[in-house]
Amino acid sequence: MKHLHLLILIFFSIIMTGCAEKVLPPVIIAEKTSYSIKEGDTLTITPTYENCADAMYEWRIESQIISTEPSLVYVGKTPGTVYPELHVNNNAAEAFMQFRITVSAGNPPKVTVPGSSEGIEAIENTPLEIAPFVTSATRCSFLWIIEGEEFSRDSVLHFPTDKAGTFSTNLCVSNADAQTDIEFKVRIIPEEDAQMEITFEKEHYRMSRGRKVKISAVTLKNIPNDATFCWRCNGETISESDQPDLIFGLDEEGDYDLTLVVAGQDKNASFSVKATICPPEGTYRRETGGEADFNRIYEFLPAPGQFVNEGYSASTMDQAIEAATQKLENGEYISLGGFGGYIVAGWDHSISNTGGYDLRICGNSHENGSEPGIVWVMQDENGDSLPNDTWYELKGSEYGKDETVSDYRVTYYKPSSQGENIHWSDNQGKSGYIEYLPAYHKQNYFPAWIESSSYTLSGTCLKARNYDSSGNGSLWINGSYDWGYVDNFTTEETNLFRISDAVTFDGLPANLQYIDFVKIQTGVNAKSGWTGELSTEITSITALN
Repeated sequence: MKHLHLLILIFFSIIMTGCAEKVLPPVIIAEKTSYSIKEGDTLTITPTYENCADAMYEWRIESQIISTEPSLVYVGKTPGTVYPELHVNNNAAEAFMQFRITVSAGNPPKVTVPGSSEGIEAIENTPLEIAPFVTSATRCSFLWIIEGEEFSRDSVLHFPTDKAGTFSTNLCVSNADAQTDIEFKVRIIPEEDAQMEITFEKEHYRMSRGRKVKISAVTLKNIPNDATFCWRCNGETISESDQPDLIFGLDEEGDYDLTLVVAGQDKNASFSVKATICPPEGTYRRETGGEADFNRIYEFLPAPGQFVNEGYSASTMDQAIEAATQKLENGEYISLGGFGGYIVAGWDHSISNTGGYDLRICGNSHENGSEPGIVWVMQDENGDSLPNDTWYELKGSEYGKDETVSDYRVTYYKPSSQGENIHWSDNQGKSGYIEYLPAYHKQNYFPAWIESSSYTLSGTCLKARNYDSSGNGSLWINGSYDWGYVDNFTTEETNLFRISDAVTFDGLPANLQYIDFVKIQTGVNAKSGWTGELSTEITSITALN
């Protein structure tokens, strides 16, 4: 009987063993194994599985376990490519699959708010419009926050000026990739505390006896609409009108204190400049017969541009001057960048006005490749051997035309980081940017020796003659001008200039007997598609007589 029971147990044991379900190897099923995300994005990879009821999961990157869940949640923190490995084990076997995740750098909006680094000011109950410059590859949304509260979602902020005080202001600009935040202060000044402000082109004007200069106000701020402007010379009234400019010149040599008194709406303010009437022309004329090439660079201040800071390193004006000098002496070109960029040079002797061509200033123009620069000349009127007297423009073919803008001013704003477009605004109410072109020039385009957050250049601006001849942006033509400009291609008289073409501020012949200094300045504000901004280049500065 005992043997019978034993046989029955063995029989049932065999049956149960045969009926037990066999454990099969795990199977991983994934629709795709390669993913691309942008920096900061979150990616979830969720494969499907077979035979994985009691399986164990491991996600690894370079042998390091990053997850033990069936799905992987991955945050793209830094650009690059990683290869997560998925291992699934159910005790019968292990399944393996490799994935690829490529994280690309995002393209957050690049934002500049002019004047925000110093703080923006306005007078109580006067309009204040804050318009940021934004560069982005995708459409942006805007959020303005004042004192912690949402105020506007418009691209331009019309700041409330009905209440005086200092207000914390935030701008959040977002696109599909990221968000850029800028924080700054806005100060609304009480009407009774508003101070009038006027700045002039320079603080000290110098001219030879018998000549006159125009003293112009370049910026006016908080000036009442009914203001009157009274100029006094050494305390005596010499001009009174509704305009702040003054034509000044006296027959007696000496130093003069000039004061502009502004009166309006029960307010008065005064502003001062100095003027010196120097000895007559010729007093400080130096012997001729020195070297034909310039002997000194006095200033080098280009506008931003794709060739600025390229091939030289300078953190001060003196270093920039040294770099420009070396490049010219080596027969290399220097670029003056966009509109207004300039260089000032001089000789060890005076250059006579012969009535013919007196100067040769070479650039690198070619047919369909002109980037005109305007030439200015100066005498050493006060005899201190420095270019701090009066500049006279050498008129060219475009001088005096309606399309030529005198007293044109452009302010360039330093970008927050390298690799950004450099924005500008002008005194005509227009704005734009110097485009960053990393495919060709990867250095910083803003002059490295300019410490301030912005700087302003002024001069004469010609109407641009550049155009896209292909119709698809592939071939740009930079048209030339008839005569009188540096880096301008013409069939005759290219690079040659006459001192006799010098004119005074009112367009009359200056009749200079000689000069001591010359300034070359980019004379257009334009860009030609993928080739970038128009910028005057200089390769040599030479006297002919």
